[in-house]
Amino acid sequence: MKMNTRLGRIMYGISLVVSVGIIAVVWLVIQPGVVFSVLFTLFVLAIDVYNGRKAFGAAPDPR
Repeated sequence: MKMNTRLGRIMYGISLVVSVGIIAVVWLVIQPGVVFSVLFTLFVLAIDVYNGRKAFGAAPDPR
């Protein structure tokens, strides 16, 4: 599926909201160690950056 479309951008927006919710649950509800929380947050942000690049055309779509 091509992400560089209107639908792809909408899906990216939804995924951002879900990502913020997951990070909030990890930090506020589960409350694991600080190291895990920071690494998990960085992992989720890296996924968001990758998806954002695909949604807005900065990364080429695989063939």
